Amino acid sequence: MPQNMTQRPTAWTPAFVADVVADVLGSGESAGLYRAATLAAQIHRIPAATVWRWVASATGIETVSLPPGLLVCRLCAQPMVLVDLPQHEPCYSCRSACPRRPLPASQISTLIAEAMLQRVPQLVPRGRTHDAALYAPGIIRRITVGATATDLHITWHPAPRRLHRPDLTTRQRLDLARQRMDAGDMTDALGLLETGLRQIDPHRTGATARDETTATVAVLYAQILLTTHRASTAITWAAYGHRSLRKFLGDHNPTTCHALKVLAAAHRHAGHTSHAADLYAELAAHLHRMLGPRALPTIAAHATHALLLFDSGDCVTARQLLANTLAAHKAQRREHPDGPRMQHELERMRRHCLNSKHRHAIDADA
Repeated sequence: MPQNMTQRPTAWTPAFVADVVADVLGSGESAGLYRAATLAAQIHRIPAATVWRWVASATGIETVSLPPGLLVCRLCAQPMVLVDLPQHEPCYSCRSACPRRPLPASQISTLIAEAMLQRVPQLVPRGRTHDAALYAPGIIRRITVGATATDLHITWHPAPRRLHRPDLTTRQRLDLARQRMDAGDMTDALGLLETGLRQIDPHRTGATARDETTATVAVLYAQILLTTHRASTAITWAAYGHRSLRKFLGDHNPTTCHALKVLAAAHRHAGHTSHAADLYAELAAHLHRMLGPRALPTIAAHATHALLLFDSGDCVTARQLLANTLAAHKAQRREHPDGPRMQHELERMRRHCLNSKHRHAIDADA
């Protein structure tokens, strides 16, 4: 976090809020938004909840707004920040170093909506023209504000598309996508998640989400992609989500472990057997520490690891691991249906080795 940030004024101004939010967004790439917001609050001696409210408003985490970076000032060449202070109309403001006065958010939204409805009216659903500006991220790549609020220079997307429920916050989008998924409507769930992730490039080296909710959206998106046999794309988003959640929550957390499980499954679907085996081994180790060696999730991870080891050609290690896993399972859950399935897989492995004349020591008596 930069140390030469603007000192707290006697009353919060849009420019001051823009300074704080811009610094938080800059630090959020590496530290995460919440941690960066907390540090900014300490530096400025402002309640952390206040800084977080400013950041959440500007980024669409808890309110719906244009994505950060879409609206840029031509005077300072920096993104303008949405500022929503109590007893003031929402506005877009530059940082304090720029001479531009804040611009009313309602006026900017109206001008953007008019431009969109004139150019691509078919991409704004019927009955939603009153909030057409919300669909801008799917249609507009960049908006540069000139000398006045009405002087907008728009760079259009070469391949515009209609967004799916852009009126939702990140949390609302995640909750609704889960509901659609549970109802079996994968198409609608995918549309919701794709809209929420449209501004993100997960391919960038080391890229991570700015907040935990967005990372969770990425993991759910990867999970649904696997049901549509798009393993390669699922790997990209699962890796992005898992990397982000490790940063926010650490390895030994149920949400992070779920993301690792999705990533491992994606590599398995893609045929990356050895790498998938390594990931399931890592998952089993984390679950062992969190839940214990005989917890069903731990046993399931060990069993899947064994199957992948066998498919990779390491049949002795696979059989030993599965035998130990089966023994632990029988001791804990003798009547559980996974027991017979593991026994069947163990017998299949043994028959394969005997038929292939592998001559393992464990088959010496066969």
